[in-house]
Amino acid sequence: MRFCVLLTGLSGSGKTTLAENIVYEFGGTHFNADTIRAEHNDWDFSVEGRDRQVKRMFELKERTEGLVILDFICPKESSRKLINADLTIFLDTVTSSKHHDTDRIYEKPLSPDICVKEWSETDIALSAVKRKIEGVRRLNYDATL
Repeated sequence: MRFCVLLTGLSGSGKTTLAENIVYEFGGTHFNADTIRAEHNDWDFSVEGRDRQVKRMFELKERTEGLVILDFICPKESSRKLINADLTIFLDTVTSSKHHDTDRIYEKPLSPDICVKEWSETDIALSAVKRKIEGVRRLNYDATL
């Protein structure tokens, strides 16, 4: 059984910090987009390069059991639909980043499960993750989440 949390938002919004907090609190496997790009030596941010990255993240999710945290900008709604996370957290804590090309193409999620507007709200996000995980456990899917 897999339970996937997608953390999306602009560069510098706190995705990695929140992902690390989730792993600390609940365990699981954290995939950070920058780490994955580095492993593939692929710093191409064209449409094709971004599509390759979404595909990589999707494949990692599909190959991993338990709690999976995907930490990446994932700028397009169509990409987020492909990922098909069980819980999408939108970190809306910054209005722009150092990557202006990404800022221009970023589509705010249409209906994230959680929207974090300020860092003081991260406890709310952690509580929501906990409730979701406990709900899955109650359904007796997989006690190893």
